[in-house]
Amino acid sequence: MAGRVESRMHQRIASAANGRRQDLGQHLEELMGELKKSQESSRGASNANTAEILNNLGHVYKGMGDMPKAKEYYEKSLRMNQELHKGNHPNIADLITNIGSVNRATGELQKAKDCFDKSLRMNQELYEGNHPVIAGSLNNLGTIYDAMDELEKARDYYERSLRMNQELHRGNHPFVASLLNNLAGVNKLIGDIPRAKDYYEKSLKMNQELYQGVHPDIALLYNNLGGLYQHMGDFQKARDMFDRSLKMNQEIFQGPHPAVAGSLNNLGKAYQALGDLAKAKEYYENSLEMNQEIYEGNNHPHTASILNNIGGVYRASGDLRKAKDYYERSLKMNQEMHRGNHPAIASVMNSLGKVYEAMGDQQRAHQYFDKASRMNEEMFGPSNR
Repeated sequence: MAGRVESRMHQRIASAANGRRQDLGQHLEELMGELKKSQESSRGASNANTAEILNNLGHVYKGMGDMPKAKEYYEKSLRMNQELHKGNHPNIADLITNIGSVNRATGELQKAKDCFDKSLRMNQELYEGNHPVIAGSLNNLGTIYDAMDELEKARDYYERSLRMNQELHRGNHPFVASLLNNLAGVNKLIGDIPRAKDYYEKSLKMNQELYQGVHPDIALLYNNLGGLYQHMGDFQKARDMFDRSLKMNQEIFQGPHPAVAGSLNNLGKAYQALGDLAKAKEYYENSLEMNQEIYEGNNHPHTASILNNIGGVYRASGDLRKAKDYYERSLKMNQEMHRGNHPAIASVMNSLGKVYEAMGDQQRAHQYFDKASRMNEEMFGPSNR
């Protein structure tokens, strides 16, 4: 369970979730075998071993991007744990957190917030004073308010989590470095660029002291600093940071990997901002090809996002028909992944509106603009039309 000593299988799942899809498939097969044995030995009765296997199956499906299945197994594990443990229990709090993380991934932000609130309250009753699990719950709520654009609340929760982690962990620590990174991101969105840059640089320095040489968290910070420079309009520095992130990720991960694909995508964005559309298209297509290999051609948010980006390059170069084709592929994929309203769906609808507007089809353009506007209003309120 999250926040506690993990089983060997759980550790292997976490490792595989950062790697290739076939590794997760192998773990899925192993866990299904373990689940059958556990259910047979217990004759279908609730037991701790079956509950843990169900939770681990949730982790595998989440790693594979199958959020409905992940939620299904997390909820089964939660119900079993609630039968085994009356009242508050660490496993119950962890399962509520896991369900919240799936809701967050699928864009059901209010449901995610409710889960994280409930988990925080339970953890505060379980543990007095400062505790890593409480600090984690505060951070989770920060991520939700961040996603809901309630940035001041997000910053408040991140700061509370940071203070608790700094009291729990003296000196450099991965959790502290992670919170510094989160605070940098929210300050960037608030518009406090100097503070954002300061937090990113502190997080980078801490990670470089924690991990000598190459490390995924260092590569991530190069990536995030690249995003900040892009936001500041310093596209040359952004490109340089993204390039450093790509080189480090390629050194860390042999072969196709989500982090490498992400760096390729970000370099595409930098070159697009610099006006080099041919280079941008090349990096986007390399990223798309890698994502399709990683996820075996299945729908995935990263793939949908890159299809959208390629559509943007074609729109910028004046090839509106190809732009429309890529936007429609991105929209179809997002609609298949996210039932109902989702920010990615609204964003692609807005892009399609711009394409139809440029093509002179004002009626279709306004249809898409109106759909995107109403979806944003339903998700975030009238001020986000």
